[in-house]
Amino acid sequence: MRTYISQYEILPANLSVAGINWLIPVLLSCVLVAAGFYHFPLFHVLAELFAIVIAVIMAVVSWQMYPFTRNNYLMYLGCGFFWIAALDVVHALTLNSMDIFPVKGGNPTIQFWISASYFEAFLLLSAPYFLDRRFNIKGVFWTLGALFLLLFGLIMLGLFPACYINGVGVTWFKVASEYVIVMVLIFAAYNLWKRRALLEKKIMELMLCSIGLSVLSELSFTIYSDAHGFFSITGHILKLFSFWLIFEAVISTTLRKPFLALARGVSAYDAVSDAIVMVDKGCLIRRVNKSAIEIAGMSEENMMGMHLHPVFHPQNISVAECPVCIQIIRGEGLEAMELEFPEYGTWFDFTLSPIAGVFEHMGTAHVMRNITDRKMAEQELHKSQRRFKTLVEQACDAFYLYDSNGWIKDVNNAACDSLGYARDECLRMNLKDFVVDFDYEVVASIWKNLKPGEPVIYEGFLRRKNGSAFLVEVTIGTVDSDDQQLILGLARDVSMKKEAEEQAIIHRQQLVMADKMTSLGTLVAGVAHEVNNPNNLIMCSSPVLGRAWKDIVPILDEYCEQNGSFALSGMPYEKARERVPEIIASIGEGALRIDSIVKKLRVFSGPSMAFKRELDINIIVKSAVNLIASSVAYHTNSFSVKLCNDGIPKIMGNNLELEQVVINLVINACQALSDKEKGVAVFTGYDEDIERVWIKIKDDGAGISKDDMDKITDPFFTTKQEMGGTGLGLAVSWGIIKDHNGTLAFSSEVGQGTTAVVNLPALNGVLNYE
Repeated sequence: MRTYISQYEILPANLSVAGINWLIPVLLSCVLVAAGFYHFPLFHVLAELFAIVIAVIMAVVSWQMYPFTRNNYLMYLGCGFFWIAALDVVHALTLNSMDIFPVKGGNPTIQFWISASYFEAFLLLSAPYFLDRRFNIKGVFWTLGALFLLLFGLIMLGLFPACYINGVGVTWFKVASEYVIVMVLIFAAYNLWKRRALLEKKIMELMLCSIGLSVLSELSFTIYSDAHGFFSITGHILKLFSFWLIFEAVISTTLRKPFLALARGVSAYDAVSDAIVMVDKGCLIRRVNKSAIEIAGMSEENMMGMHLHPVFHPQNISVAECPVCIQIIRGEGLEAMELEFPEYGTWFDFTLSPIAGVFEHMGTAHVMRNITDRKMAEQELHKSQRRFKTLVEQACDAFYLYDSNGWIKDVNNAACDSLGYARDECLRMNLKDFVVDFDYEVVASIWKNLKPGEPVIYEGFLRRKNGSAFLVEVTIGTVDSDDQQLILGLARDVSMKKEAEEQAIIHRQQLVMADKMTSLGTLVAGVAHEVNNPNNLIMCSSPVLGRAWKDIVPILDEYCEQNGSFALSGMPYEKARERVPEIIASIGEGALRIDSIVKKLRVFSGPSMAFKRELDINIIVKSAVNLIASSVAYHTNSFSVKLCNDGIPKIMGNNLELEQVVINLVINACQALSDKEKGVAVFTGYDEDIERVWIKIKDDGAGISKDDMDKITDPFFTTKQEMGGTGLGLAVSWGIIKDHNGTLAFSSEVGQGTTAVVNLPALNGVLNYE
């Protein structure tokens, strides 16, 4: 068995790959610092050389590994840094001490430096746009090359703005350019951060650090006073580290991770049970796995370079006739091509996956799987289907075989007897001829959602030839015919059984409701006793607290005037002076609401004695929303209230009870949201046709399933046990609305949200909001 060693096993235990990676630029920096103090031209050449080598290697690695990584972002950077390296080469060669180009003074050298910095800044700014976009690699590479030639020509012809004047120093253009480049780099970092979700976290961090070092490098070259001094040396070293960070990002993505994955995957390649053969464009074998060796009965060395067909394809067909070979030569993929090997009595399934390079097709992964057992099973299935036909004819349940349009293809004797038609009559009929309330859209939906081996059961009514209807339970599933897929339906008459089940359900529901109401009465007595005592303490204490605050305010005002503002409970005194009375008042209102809820629980199963008066539904909604504003803000950033201010009449009701209903419905809506970007909306309105005022609460939450919809107003039923739900909120709300002669209705779709609508009788007279 082959043994593969990862990079971590090769290194000493006390030396990591990351440590080696950072040791290189540190050592280079030490060399540069030493050279800078010894001989600055040597330092300058070495600094540029190191940065140029890093940039060129980065470009080469990005280019060569792109077929494996498909990372457009790093490929774009690789193309750009190649030409940045070219500008840095010219920058280094234009030094007066080099005497290579026919230039005088330091101006061309600085011009090439500034142009390379501009090039890098705008390259980093535009690169994030290729995180989720593809581009023509050759086109971008040569476009950037044309930009390099343009800058080179402008500088050599003296058309580029001057950056340095002998005897004067750097120009305003050079200084301004450094700051412009810094601003572009900062915006490039922001642009990359904004699109961080599209980039691996480590790569993003390396790129942001690189941009930051580039900014510091530019600033160093802006503030230096001596071209051979400390800040000049610092700027070159920062640039070296900036290039190295981008190099790290490229190497981590394009080399280290892919080759680590490759090392881990080689053993898995041999462990795959399917035969895998790697072939080139001419169908010549280049690599095989263990399963392929076993099928061929040859060693891997002997197979290398042989044509694929005589080794792995049926010999009763030639290469020119072989559909697998034809697809390989075309460079096209193939999925589930089944071929028989008559000489061995076996079947194989073939799959082809082309391997693409940057610009051309490189080869194909040829996968073959032995499906002989499956083929034998299919033959047995055909025999089984014939036996099934015999059994169907003798079945007691009605058997229907029909197509996607509802046309009958076959029936058994039980079906003919139940409908009262002869067999030849049934074979000329459509489902709509004997299915009561036939809906083609329902039939089409059932057909679309049917899966082999997963029958669907539903109930419906069938109509006999004499016009009478009867209830059936139908089990349907798919059947593969010779030329199409059909639907098989088995119908059983369940009329009598259904009536008995409905009666049993009614009796059971009555018993359950009686038991629930008994439990509710017991619970209410305990709740009233346990809650009223502390709540009465709150109700009695809150007025005392309010009066105490009024007495202490003058003292605090005087203290504030003499000593200045101070903090009270974490707030400036001026703000606390306004806020504390509101808090004390809300404590009292909350205690009154608790008292109202307890009273409502006491009378939940009996007639209500709550005080009612004429109310404005808009005021009810505003008051409720204000009380739960903080809770709503915790759950969603999208909450809206749209009140009807045009011709809405008053209602008769208890304001505390109706506020409790609105609070309960809004809180339920908020708790159904999956994240804060989902919304909740509250509306009010008036339906003149039925003379009812309505409140509508709509959310974008998870929705309510059909099974739970009929139980949501039952006492103690809750879907929020993990959130502390008791199952009393909607039950109490339903009781309140019923006591107000109103209705509470819900409509919901799973995954789309829920809408709750409260309807209340309107009084005569319309409110005027003008």
